[in-house]
Amino acid sequence: METNTFFQDLLNKYDLGDLLDTPILLPGGLLHESYKLSTSTGNYAVKLINPSVLKEEYALKEFEKESRMEDMLSKAGVNAVYPIAYDGNKMLEVNGRYFYLAAWFDGMPLSIDDVTEYHCQAVAEQLARIHNIEVRETEKSSAVLDIDFDRYLERCQKASLPFAELLNENLELLKNTLSRCNQSISKVPSVLTFCHNDYDLKNVLWNKDQFRIIDLEAVGFNNPYREIMSSALSWSGADDLRFDEKMFDVYLDSYFRNSRLDLKINWADVYDAETGRLTWLEFNLDKALKEDASAEEKEAAIREINKTINRIICFDKIREAVLANEKLK
Repeated sequence: METNTFFQDLLNKYDLGDLLDTPILLPGGLLHESYKLSTSTGNYAVKLINPSVLKEEYALKEFEKESRMEDMLSKAGVNAVYPIAYDGNKMLEVNGRYFYLAAWFDGMPLSIDDVTEYHCQAVAEQLARIHNIEVRETEKSSAVLDIDFDRYLERCQKASLPFAELLNENLELLKNTLSRCNQSISKVPSVLTFCHNDYDLKNVLWNKDQFRIIDLEAVGFNNPYREIMSSALSWSGADDLRFDEKMFDVYLDSYFRNSRLDLKINWADVYDAETGRLTWLEFNLDKALKEDASAEEKEAAIREINKTINRIICFDKIREAVLANEKLK
């Protein structure tokens, strides 16, 4: 695709003026590419949908479902970046390429060093708004994780992968974490609400005290209790291995004051039932061991493996402090 020609055709088709500068490719976006466009009518964000995704039969239905959910989020006052619709369509097309277009919000994600009590209060209140839109009862989950860490260690040692020692040193912790997770999954309250599903620092843009939530394509029905816990831990520094009990309490206080959910539950089960870190570790172990993976893919997998094991270590160490919070008793 000739980038400048494509974007000029886009601007012509949707009457957005002329390009004032070269489109800027934005960081991130493992699956889709996003650009900032500066034009004579304003600044815009463009997310180009990966063509391979649209080949899947379910893709268009999923995008339509996302569009309906975005409408519900907007009506609920959720402070987010929303795609611009033309003739009722949010997914737009130029020259056979599909994309979303949004007004540019001049903000950046925070680093954990910049997070204050105000930020924790604001994002927690927004999460409560998301969860409050609709609450559904569902069946208890009977799914369990089956990860053979002994076998992974054997294969990693045989392949002389650089993280094998770290895996070996923490083998019992990983197995215990997996066991505790499987014992707790079925005990988490069987409720579904709208969830963002990736509600961490990278997906909220800030300009001083103004902010917008992004990455709405991840929104879908999920268990809200697990998202409350994971997001509170993320915004209080646990993902960065520096848990701040005060920030955690501020986040929970804001969420609890704005939520309509029953919050008198066993939070230890919620904490232990977190599957994300374990499944992400398994995914990257498979990628690192894949014979036909490129050097870049393997290097990325190795970084994620080291990061994820260290997070699992951290989350095990802070477990007692987290569950000692008065709101979780």
